[in-house]
Amino acid sequence: MQPNDAAPSVVIVLDRSVDLYAPLLHEFTYQAVVHDLVDLEGGRKYVYETEAADGQTRRVEAELAETSDSLWEKYRHWHICDVSEALADEFEALVDKNMGIRNACKGHKLGVHQMKAVLSELPDFRRLQDSYSLHIDLASKCLEIINDLITGKDARGEDVDRGTIETRLISLLDDHTI
Repeated sequence: MQPNDAAPSVVIVLDRSVDLYAPLLHEFTYQAVVHDLVDLEGGRKYVYETEAADGQTRRVEAELAETSDSLWEKYRHWHICDVSEALADEFEALVDKNMGIRNACKGHKLGVHQMKAVLSELPDFRRLQDSYSLHIDLASKCLEIINDLITGKDARGEDVDRGTIETRLISLLDDHTI
């Protein structure tokens, strides 16, 4: 093969002195997963819907900022699975400290939807409600997307359309000239 006949080159430049492989793998920190998988307006604003105590759905806009969101500041560099577990543990600690919440939970380990329902019934804890609601929703959405990508099935068991990015990545990896 002559130099002019060569296939186009792909150059991946890595500036890593300790771990050469990390930039080639996706990070599963809460912040990385949120920014890669969730549609954030302006790169910081997350818009979602939550159910209020009266059963009405309300639209919530929240900004993910270290200065105004203590849970984001605390968990953004944690692994996404650890964030999910820690949120559940913190929620249980909040329940244990609060008799009104404890009566609503009746000693059961709550799922994501149950935690959101309990929080919606506590008007005195509006700031905590908004913060926990935001991060419970965000973490569960990220984990759902990751699960769909890994299994190829959505929550209803239907096939997930993986889109063109997977096709492009596979064709890049299958190209023997690279």
